[in-house]
Amino acid sequence: MQDAIGGKLAYKGRLCMDKTEIIDLQDSTEIKHAWKMSNRDKDKWYVLYAQSAEKEWMEAFQKEREKVKKDEEKGFYISLKTAKAAIALHKDTSLPRRKNVLKTNAPSAPIGLKADRICSTSVLLSWVAPQRLNGTIRGYQVSFTPQGEPECLLDVEETTSTELTSLKPHTEYIIRVRAKTADYGDYSIPISLCTSGDDVLRKLSSILDSYQSITFKELKIAKLIFYGTPRTG
Repeated sequence: MQDAIGGKLAYKGRLCMDKTEIIDLQDSTEIKHAWKMSNRDKDKWYVLYAQSAEKEWMEAFQKEREKVKKDEEKGFYISLKTAKAAIALHKDTSLPRRKNVLKTNAPSAPIGLKADRICSTSVLLSWVAPQRLNGTIRGYQVSFTPQGEPECLLDVEETTSTELTSLKPHTEYIIRVRAKTADYGDYSIPISLCTSGDDVLRKLSSILDSYQSITFKELKIAKLIFYGTPRTG
C-alpha cells in the first residue's frame, strides 16, 4: 500500500474482512479510483487507490463476501489456528526437500478438492484427477487430521470421490488428497471444515415436547422414530 501524496510505503499487513467495511469513494481532483476500508478490530480507517478503475476491486470484494457466506451455510469455516495448521501441512516441512528433482513416476497433485453434505460424523469429498498422470492412476489417499490429534489416512480406489465416516461432531478437520501411480504424488491444497453438532435430537425433543397434543401425522412418526412408543399426557 502506498501513501496517496508522497508515494511512500506507509503500511503493510493483513485485515480481517469479516470485520471490515468497504466504502467506494467518488473521484476527485486529488485522488481517483479509491475506496475506504474501516476495520473494527483495529479501530482504523484505510484509504486505498488503484491505477485503474476501482470497479473490479469492488466486484472482487463482493464476490469474496458471497463465497464466505455460502461456505458458512455449508458448515465450512476456517479459524486462524486451522489456517496456519493447513499452511504448515501444505509445506510438509517434516519431509526432506530435494530441489530441482521431478518425480517422473508420480502424478501431480489432485485439484478442486471440496466438501459437501457435511454432517456431524460424515462428509462427502470430491476432487479432480491430476493434470499430469505419469502413468495409470491406481488409487488415491485421503489425509484428514482432527484439530490437535494425529493424522488419519484413508485409501480410496480410482474414483474421484469418497465419503469420510466416523468423524467427531463439532470438530475441525484439515483434509487433503494425493494420487498414486507407481508412486504417491504431491498432496492437494488442503481444505478445512468443521463437522456439525450432535444436538439435533435434543432440539427435536424440545420441539416435540412443547406440544400438549400432537395432531400432525409427521410429528407422530418423528416421535415414534426417535423415542419409540409416544408418551401420553
